Amino acid sequence: MNALRIPLRNAAPLRRAARTQLPKSSPFRASYNSGRKYSTAPPPPEAKSSGSTLWLGLGAAGAAGAAWYFFTESGENTLKSGMQQAKVAANFVPTKEDYEKVYRKIADLVVDAGDYDDGSYGPVLLRLAWHSSGTYDKETGTGGSNYATMRFAPESLHGANAGLNVARGLMEKIKEEFPWISYGDLWTLAGVAAIQEMGGPKIPWRPGRVDGIAAQATPDGRLPDASQGSDHLRNIFYRMGFNDQEIVALSGAHALGRCHTDRSGFVGPWTFSPTTVTNDYFKLLFDEKWVWKKWEGPKQLEDKKTKTLMMLPTDYVLTQDKSFKKHAKAYADNQDLWFKDFSSAVSRLFELGVPEKQWVSPEPWIIPTVDEQDAKNEDLVGEALQEVYEKHNVKREDLWIQTKFTPIGGQDTTKPIPYNPSDSIEDQIASSLETSLKNLKTTYLDSYVLHSPLPGQIGSTVQAWKVLARIQDEGKAKMIGVCNTYDVKVLEALDKIRKAVYKLAQLQGITPLSGTTQVEHMKLDLNVEAAEWKEDGIQREIELVKKLIE
Repeated sequence: MNALRIPLRNAAPLRRAARTQLPKSSPFRASYNSGRKYSTAPPPPEAKSSGSTLWLGLGAAGAAGAAWYFFTESGENTLKSGMQQAKVAANFVPTKEDYEKVYRKIADLVVDAGDYDDGSYGPVLLRLAWHSSGTYDKETGTGGSNYATMRFAPESLHGANAGLNVARGLMEKIKEEFPWISYGDLWTLAGVAAIQEMGGPKIPWRPGRVDGIAAQATPDGRLPDASQGSDHLRNIFYRMGFNDQEIVALSGAHALGRCHTDRSGFVGPWTFSPTTVTNDYFKLLFDEKWVWKKWEGPKQLEDKKTKTLMMLPTDYVLTQDKSFKKHAKAYADNQDLWFKDFSSAVSRLFELGVPEKQWVSPEPWIIPTVDEQDAKNEDLVGEALQEVYEKHNVKREDLWIQTKFTPIGGQDTTKPIPYNPSDSIEDQIASSLETSLKNLKTTYLDSYVLHSPLPGQIGSTVQAWKVLARIQDEGKAKMIGVCNTYDVKVLEALDKIRKAVYKLAQLQGITPLSGTTQVEHMKLDLNVEAAEWKEDGIQREIELVKKLIE
């Protein structure tokens, strides 16, 4: 059988903004037509006595917006952001689609981590966004994501930021390709991409941050100290304007990543899936027995059963403090609830310290995931397929075509949606399927899958699964499936033999293809080779697999 794969990620060239080199030894004053959009002048820092002279200019390039320029006599400490610089030179006004291109490049980095940690840069990029935003002080109005001051010492050298040079270095590669975006927007957008591309909820986000200078860097001690208790957590988060519920919701980010002895001094991951956003962090807090780790390092806990997981003192306090505990238990019992609260809290966190007048949009955007961006190109895939049929003697049966039904929560609602969200789930799926069949110029799909479980109770996902089963029975889809599903209860509700399907398929002479890009998930898939089966005890399951592939 011939196989055809049409790459979509490089289908459209990326627009690059022109770069310019500002003068280094002489003062500069810009004079342009007035107007402001997608760029805002930050307030000048307080004047300090020194041997430097401060020069100031104000201007705007068409619709590109206003820009402040600050120079010392040596030309150092330029406050003007790269975004503003590029727009002044190129009269370039970035659109939401331009930010989606940046998101896409970041998403490529997330999964292209090689042997770094657990095969993903996602956790360290999220940590960069978090730490660059979590320095906000509501009383003084200082800190937060607006000036991206972690670029400068001593903030970059604070103990809480150890290891984030890795993330900042990665973002420099993106910055080189998109010089118009400010560091604050770039870093927080990286946090959004990390969460969404690792299976988490949508994080509302909008641009408008500008770049600052070293004088605006924040003092040490504004980020949480993992060795402390509940009073410390409240002092840190209340200073930013968060309440107890939001403290717990944000703590759930520890579902991702791991600690390193050469950074924080602690060691180990919090969960068994450190590159996937789930509520396992909260579940494990209550389901596992935690004991103090016996070692020479700082005080931390480990799970008694496997001794491979860890919890920090600030994690464990969520199970001890009465107020924190009720929220943590609620999130352990209901991932959808945590996703909702986590999304809201993270969106607020990433906007701390940014004046309202700087935002380019009155309301935050929902940036679609890479999969969702690709889904918009179904009609282009269909056109390409038609050309392949006509010019290259390829038949429909020579190809394997799969597409997805994406619930409303995963849709970019600023774009056309292939169904009416107010319709029943049956009608939504039916309408989406017919649109896909039309776009792809085919009468059937080789595989049709749910992009993710539906929000709410498991019953809604089961209902959608029944619709897919009916579509399969009608012959419009040869196989059905579900993506981004990490809750065992959901899998059990959809298919009692989920763990057996790989091995059962192999027993029937089929080679399953794993679509994962995560090292941990690939290892789990490969572990099926060690499974031993005797066909006489699983005949029913074998017949079911045969039925699926017929």
